[in-house]
Amino acid sequence: MVGLKIVFITLIPLDNSSMVAITRLLRIFRVLRLLTSRPQLKNIIDMLIGAIPAIIDIVILLKIGQMLCMKVWKFILGHGFILYHL
Repeated sequence: MVGLKIVFITLIPLDNSSMVAITRLLRIFRVLRLLTSRPQLKNIIDMLIGAIPAIIDIVILLKIGQMLCMKVWKFILGHGFILYHL
């Protein structure tokens, strides 16, 4: 119930309010406490963080493939993305 109150308080748009900053810190600490109390969640987070380099490699390969396809497309048509002349 306290967590729900904290969520609603942080959604209220207030200018220069230190109370909002404190409640946001409480939300962060609640998540960190959850991770330390549940080792399964910590293992999942560690695996996700460990997968980041592989994801970056896939993104780089996709970008290289996109660039090659664009070069081939331009070479075949000779003028960019215009498909035909009228």
